[in-house]
This record gives sequence, structure tokens and C-alpha cells, in this order.
Amino acid sequence: MSLAGQTALITGGNKGIGKAICFALAKEGANIVIAARNESESRETLDRLKGMGSKAFAVSVDVRSEEDVRRAISTIIDKCGGT
Repeated sequence: MSLAGQTALITGGNKGIGKAICFALAKEGANIVIAARNESESRETLDRLKGMGSKAFAVSVDVRSEEDVRRAISTIIDKCGGT
């Protein structure tokens, strides 16, 4: 399966299963957005993803907060395009 040119949003992508999902999707060519409460904890994962050729970045978001989610979606659209 090729995900080249697609962007995947992974909540909790800086740890555990979420982190593993990031690497699996990046291996298939997806660009990755890690959504986590602590953006700084995503740096190691981002470095590895970028090393795989993925255009990866992180957004700080608490998915329990509607305002945080709206802000994160706006940021992702600004950086990746889409509607």
C-alpha cells in the first residue's frame, strides 16, 4: 500500500502504539503529524521520521479540549493544505 503524498494525524504519536503507527505509516510514504500534549517529547520521534524521508511535525494538543483540537486542525491545514 502506498500512502505517498498523504498526511496522517496520529494522536499520542510520541509514545507506545501511537509511535509504532507513525513509523509504519511513514514506511508506506505518509507524512506524519504527531498530536500530543507534550510537543517536546515528540522530538526524537520526529527526527527518526524525517530520517525516513517523512515530512513530519508535531502539534501540541489536549484532545479533551475542543478549543485545542480546533487550533491543531487549523495549524495542520495551514501546513499541509486541505479543507
